[in-house]
Amino acid sequence: MGIENRDAEIKSLNINAGIPLYYQIKEIIMQKISNGYYKPGGLIPPEEILAKEFKVSQGTVRRAMADLVNAGLLYRRSGIGTIVRTQKLNIQLENRLVNYMAFQKF
Repeated sequence: MGIENRDAEIKSLNINAGIPLYYQIKEIIMQKISNGYYKPGGLIPPEEILAKEFKVSQGTVRRAMADLVNAGLLYRRSGIGTIVRTQKLNIQLENRLVNYMAFQKF
């Protein structure tokens, strides 16, 4: 299965999946980083925009973004926004995506 198909499979949130929405958002953002949609050194859309895109509260998006910052995938710059780290993504990120995709098939 190609990246395009995987992106289509998890682009929208599944409120019935039993997986917290913030976690689903985090996984979607990680996939977008992994497949180059969000480029290293580039900005992630503001929380307000992502909240509207995913149709969730800003708090839900904030939690997902905080997890990604804590994991070292993103960093925040006051007055600028949230930026994708320029370091290469590690195997752990790809393993998480594979595990998430396998879980979604059930």
